Amino acid sequence: MVAEQLFLIVSLRRVGSEIHQADQYSEETMTTNGNERIHRFDSAADETPTEAVIRGHASLRDKRPIDLSPLADAIPCNALNALVNTGDKVTVTFTYEGTQTTVHGDGEIVIQEPA
Repeated sequence: MVAEQLFLIVSLRRVGSEIHQADQYSEETMTTNGNERIHRFDSAADETPTEAVIRGHASLRDKRPIDLSPLADAIPCNALNALVNTGDKVTVTFTYEGTQTTVHGDGEIVIQEPA
């Protein structure tokens, strides 16, 4: 757990404030499905799935990444990166920051939050 949190902090420092600005990497689209709001982001070619999830959540909440709860409390970061990087057809879904977060192997991040 400590190693994953350290990895996350190092990753955030490497990416810096840019991780907070989703529009620097990709467009966000939002749709409403019943009582849910669904946000879709594309990860950048030079970021890990973990970094993309944090960037998406930080942008969605207009927060700095360091102000979010540790992603490692929701899912092992190294496992997320390893699983998602195995292929385009991989999908990993978990709960983070009160949302259902799905990471697709093709780089799409989907964050579903209750309306």
